[in-house]
Amino acid sequence: MTTTEAPISSALAPAPTGPSAADAAARLNALTSDKAWGAKYMNGDPTARRELDDLCAAVAKGDAVKDALDGKEAASEPFAVQTIVDGELPPGLMRAAVADLQLKGLTDQAIAEVMSGKTFTVAEVRAAEQWRDRAMRDPLFRSAYLKGDPNLGRQMLVANAIIAGGIAP
Repeated sequence: MTTTEAPISSALAPAPTGPSAADAAARLNALTSDKAWGAKYMNGDPTARRELDDLCAAVAKGDAVKDALDGKEAASEPFAVQTIVDGELPPGLMRAAVADLQLKGLTDQAIAEVMSGKTFTVAEVRAAEQWRDRAMRDPLFRSAYLKGDPNLGRQMLVANAIIAGGIAP
């Protein structure tokens, strides 16, 4: 590997099934405005109840990374304070982070890996560390990188993301 090639992981977890959280929220908004559907639900229609349960589960589970990569807005962000779990970013910050990584030239696959907390093998992390150390010792690389070369910045970002992701247990 040369100092102009950053290690990039190509593995990606399988895509989630079912509607995205934003799609589910949009469908919920439509259904709750539909008087005929509301009457079916209130009369105990099992299909309507199952649909509501499935949509609520999809919204609760969500996939903020996928929604941000797809450019989807959160269906509703009415509160200044949002509840998040496991250190996730609120939807607005997730969209901003994804947009920034896209501007820096990362692929959607790489962004999904970074934003979902992918961990890496010992070999991948060590390769990224060695690449970064060699690159920063190279005066030509270092000079161009510190002057803001976008290609070198992207490569350093990928290496740092692999290192920060850590080693899989």
